[in-house]
Order: sequence, then structure tokens, then C-alpha cells
Amino acid sequence: LAVEEGDVPDWAFSLAQDVAPPISVSTTFTSQGDGHIYSRISCPTRSRCESLLGTVEGTEETPAHCVLYSSGLAAAFGIFSHFLPKRVFITGGYHGTHQVLAQLQKISDGARYKKEPLRSPEEIGAFLQAGDLIWLETPLNPTCEVADIQAYVAAARAKADVHVVVDGTFAPPPLQRPLLLGVDAVMHATTKSLAGHSDALGGAVCVPSAEEAQRLKQDR
Repeated sequence: LAVEEGDVPDWAFSLAQDVAPPISVSTTFTSQGDGHIYSRISCPTRSRCESLLGTVEGTEETPAHCVLYSSGLAAAFGIFSHFLPKRVFITGGYHGTHQVLAQLQKISDGARYKKEPLRSPEEIGAFLQAGDLIWLETPLNPTCEVADIQAYVAAARAKADVHVVVDGTFAPPPLQRPLLLGVDAVMHATTKSLAGHSDALGGAVCVPSAEEAQRLKQDR
């Protein structure tokens, strides 16, 4: 139904007084060059969530920048595609992560994403090469072993062009904040702890720089 101007007061359709932010379901937005255009790129609900999760993942001294995805595995795919590692040091953990790696290795015709067993922080340095990625799922699903994040970061930094990514799904902030320990990125399956476990499907990647977050959004 068409509504003539003046038929209803201005506050009737306003969102300014909402105590809880409304969920945006619009697929398109009016844009003058800045702001939201298509919801597959950005929308108010996603932008608000990215801002809030980035705030709790980082601190005032060490800010974090969050990029949301449709699922945890989509987030894993996004971060693997971002770093394009030749080899990934990973052992155990969520089976879906291994499936993503297998798919990416297939797409790259075996040139990238070769899996290597995750060794101890004391041992792994002897095996690392430029272009490698250390994937730490900590605590580990489902057995909950905890990795020494700082020790793995130190081993990676002793080599050139080696990245460390933490899957922090089982210990979201403030239980742990891996970016403060020097990792390159943190991934969450927000479906689990962050969203109340199976209340909402989603994934997130948090990185230390706004520029890197923007590159992830462009690839998303």
C-alpha cells in the first residue's frame, strides 16, 4: 500500500529509538557512492557484528579487524586462499578443515596446500620453509588439547614468509586472544561458542590490520 507523506508521524518508521539493533534483511540499498549497495558485499547487520567482534578480539593497544563469512568453513577457505600456502602444518581437529584443504589442493593441481604433520614448537622449525602456514586449532576439537601459541609464533618468525593462523572456535575472546600473541589471523566458526552453539550459522576471520581485512572482504 502506498503511504502519503504526512499520513503517519516521522517516528513510526524510524529505527533511531530501537534498543536492540534490528536485523537488516534488505538485499539492496540506495547508494550515492558510499555505503551499502548489495547485501552480499555488506549490510548494516554484518558491519555491526564485524565491528563488535573485532573489538572483543583485540584491545585498544592491539586492535583487531573482523571479516564475517557464511560459515566457519567459508572463513577457513577465505584465510587459506588469502595466504596461498605451499604447505600447511596441521594435525587432527575439525574434519571440515581438512576437506577444505583437500579441495584447495585439487584446485591448485597439487602445487599448494600440501598437508604436513604439526610437530612440536621445538621441532617444527627444522621443517619450515618460506611459504608455509602453521594451522593451530586450539583448543583442539573434540579432545581440547591446547597449543603453545607463542612458541609456534616464535618458530615461524625465525623463518621468512611463514604464517601462523589460529582456529579459536573452542575458546573465543576473552578466553584467548591469539592476535596479541603475534599470530597472523584468527578464525572462528561462530556457529559454535560465539553464537550460542548452533543458534546461527557463520564464520569469522580476525586480522591485525584494516588493510588486510579489506583485502579479505574484496575476495569474500
